[in-house]
Amino acid sequence: MICLCNHLANRPILMKPLQSQLQYLAQVAVFSIATIQAQVQWHGRLHVDAGAYLPDTALDNAREATAGMEIRRIRLTAKGNYSSSLKYKISVDFGKGKVAIKDAYLDFKVCPNTDHARLRIGHFKEPYRWDVLNSSNQILLPGRPEVTGAFGKERNAGIMVYGYLTPKVAYQVGAFRNYQAGAHQIVTLSHNPSVINTNRIAVLPLKKSSQWIMAAGYFRHQIGQGANYVVKVGTESLFAPKLISLAIDTLRNGRWIGGELAASFGPLYFQSEYIAFSGQSVGNGNINIGGGYVQMAYILTGEHRPIKSALSGVKAIAPKQSWGKSGGWGAWEIVGRYSLGDFRATAYPKGALSTLSVGINWYPYAKARIMLNYVRPMLSGSDKYSDGTAHIIQTRFMIFF
Repeated sequence: MICLCNHLANRPILMKPLQSQLQYLAQVAVFSIATIQAQVQWHGRLHVDAGAYLPDTALDNAREATAGMEIRRIRLTAKGNYSSSLKYKISVDFGKGKVAIKDAYLDFKVCPNTDHARLRIGHFKEPYRWDVLNSSNQILLPGRPEVTGAFGKERNAGIMVYGYLTPKVAYQVGAFRNYQAGAHQIVTLSHNPSVINTNRIAVLPLKKSSQWIMAAGYFRHQIGQGANYVVKVGTESLFAPKLISLAIDTLRNGRWIGGELAASFGPLYFQSEYIAFSGQSVGNGNINIGGGYVQMAYILTGEHRPIKSALSGVKAIAPKQSWGKSGGWGAWEIVGRYSLGDFRATAYPKGALSTLSVGINWYPYAKARIMLNYVRPMLSGSDKYSDGTAHIIQTRFMIFF
């Protein structure tokens, strides 16, 4: 701005003919717009889902057969560097018929000239669950694994310190507001002085051009006593119902302990997680439940899935030959996942849910994908529904920039 003002001061436009003044003002406008665009990076995504839910007779009571189409995500993001030590991100989503702020934070570099420590404050992803740390543009299947996602929202308001202890060892330590899993909760400190502390440490022992291994562990715990904690488990699809719902009136000493493992060896990708939850329900005793999954993908056309970092997930797959270019067909990938969660706590016999998902992904371009998958949830031991299975077929069309 100072440079621009000096530039204007040295060019007395009032002494020039009107045409020259207009030309000069147009040049200044173009210069200003270019400067703003250099400071702000704009990103967006559009995800459109279509699918059908076909229960067997045992799960008819959960929901009758349904089919539909929905705009899952329309997201616009602005991010950039305000200075060499300060960056920001604002992300708003208009999918599922509502407006929601996804990310809104400032990120400060605490240690100049090193990656040892940064400070993030605002609303952002809590540092746990590798599948969540990955962008929705990069997940393997349209639905995330709900047996791990049932234990808390992806994003929360809080503060976090993170960085690298060594080039291969990263850490994240944060404090966040407490909330119920089903909805945000306003905390009255006089009656509910509870916050969440989330900690994660990740190791990247191998990182080459097309091969890498990431292993991480996290510990998330509740400080104080929280109310109305809800665990809802569904079938990894927008078009299917929640089959398990566990509501805890008052929760003390809540603890979430989990492990993550992901690896890529050329076209082969592997990912697995497990989370164990424990706590004390006032009046109902101890609770111990958990869930995990294993998923794999293989890119038939030979590309590989690169990693961003141990803190933020994987990058997009870049097809060797985009569709229609020199006879190219883009990149093709087959994926599979098996998940299992046991939610049969002593006071809450809500059942166990396992889910098998298989699919195929087509990447015609680096910033576009079409996903088609089949999901088979299997419910057992439920106190609400009879044991049974269902069939879900769904697809997703996505573009992003």
